[in-house]
Amino acid sequence: MTLNQFIRAVKRMYRAYNKIQHQWRVMQTEKHSTGEAFEHWVAGELRKYGWTANVTPARGDNGIDVIAKKNGKVAGIQCKRYKGKVGNKPVQEILAAQAFHDLDKLAVVTTVGYTPAAKELARRTGVKLLLRTQLSRL
Repeated sequence: MTLNQFIRAVKRMYRAYNKIQHQWRVMQTEKHSTGEAFEHWVAGELRKYGWTANVTPARGDNGIDVIAKKNGKVAGIQCKRYKGKVGNKPVQEILAAQAFHDLDKLAVVTTVGYTPAAKELARRTGVKLLLRTQLSRL
């Protein structure tokens, strides 16, 4: 086997791994029957990590789905139960919501992943982008 053949084989395995990982995340999305159920799940998980977390009303939430408090810090969380990658819009929404709430931390939580544009905007603005398995990082 030549070096080029080896590199191609490794790339194929990497793509296959990413596809399986994506399918697993989609299956995790389906565990939550609705977006509201996902919001309640996120709040429950944050409570396990010592946060006081409450789901905001479905209407008039100004882009915040969960407000969590811990050690004098207030976090606003936007929850997205998507089967595809989350784009810029939720990052923009949570940034706008900061004007309505006195928030120390901003985060978007999803079940699948984020687009490169969302990652770049979050990096520049300090918004945390988390998968459902990364809530302890808030």
